[in-house]
Amino acid sequence: MQKSNIVFMLSLIILLSSILWIAIVFFSQSTNSHIFNLKEFEKKYYESQWSIPNSKKPISDETLYTYAGYKYITGTNPILVNPEAPPLGKYIIGLSILLFNQQSILNIVAGLFCLVFIYLIIYVITSSIFYSSIGVFLTSINTLFIDQLIHTPQLEIFQLFFLLAIFICLIQYQRKKQIIWLISTGMLLGCFFSIKAFILHFFLAILWFGIYFFSQNKLTYKKNVVKLGFVLLIAMAVFAATYLGYFFHGGTLRGFLGVQKWIALFYQDSQIDKIKLLGSYIPLIFVNKWRFWSKGYPFISYSSWSVWWPILYMMGIYSLYIFRKNKLLWLFISFVIAYSLFLFFIPIFPRYLLLLFVPLTIISTIFLHTKTHKYLYEK
Repeated sequence: MQKSNIVFMLSLIILLSSILWIAIVFFSQSTNSHIFNLKEFEKKYYESQWSIPNSKKPISDETLYTYAGYKYITGTNPILVNPEAPPLGKYIIGLSILLFNQQSILNIVAGLFCLVFIYLIIYVITSSIFYSSIGVFLTSINTLFIDQLIHTPQLEIFQLFFLLAIFICLIQYQRKKQIIWLISTGMLLGCFFSIKAFILHFFLAILWFGIYFFSQNKLTYKKNVVKLGFVLLIAMAVFAATYLGYFFHGGTLRGFLGVQKWIALFYQDSQIDKIKLLGSYIPLIFVNKWRFWSKGYPFISYSSWSVWWPILYMMGIYSLYIFRKNKLLWLFISFVIAYSLFLFFIPIFPRYLLLLFVPLTIISTIFLHTKTHKYLYEK
């Protein structure tokens, strides 16, 4: 058998192993726990901290998003239930309930599409089925990715979906220079904004796209500003469109801006001493200790931490350094820089690291390709 055929078969085995692993993880969970029961979720919500201050029956984010998603999709004004986060992710969860009577199905679908996007990104850059499969496999076994499929529904998997789609559009734009890819980037960025805290992610995007566009030295300063403004303008329009449920209930543009101000103040006025939490994601990655914002700000551990985390992180950062002169890969370098700064200054949950580790996995896989592909394909 020729070497190329062996590599192809090996790639196929790796891909099938990734899908099989995800299927095992999902179906090993009790499917009954994902069946939506309105009375049960309504009872939990109205007995929780979201309805009763200092309630002794707090609910998880998964429960909150499930209840909010159902209410949104059945016509409730999105600013009346869990207005702290934008509505798009919860609309998707609600749609899953309407279609399947399960809140988790579209989370799984989004996760599978993320793996497809990772494969496509690596393949477009390397033209290698084998290394694209490796990137998919490394993502599928990452405990952060798996947790998004077990503890459903969560919002980070939707953020990852839109982030990877943005990567694809920008790669296509950089190669073809067609305006449609820039428009698509703006639309997807608007969806990305519409999943979690808008203000924070808006500044993240400005930093990311600012670094990215200005790393491309072929255009003048003015043209870079125009491109950045164009993408952000489209993103803002899409973000506002995700609040159609609010406008259908008589909301005004002024009221919409007031809602965004209230959300910003909600996070700003928290009693968290953010100085004590600076850079908490770094010890979490390396030694599985991160500072939580409960009384005394204790260091706690994450049960799904893996020794693979520091290895992947160091390999990814080294790969970014090696590729620092590659214009195409500055797309990933700029995001990792911006997101690392973002994580440094905000209180974190471990699941926030998903958006850091997946780009690092992609760039590490591309690095492996540059160093080892000749051994696979040489005759």
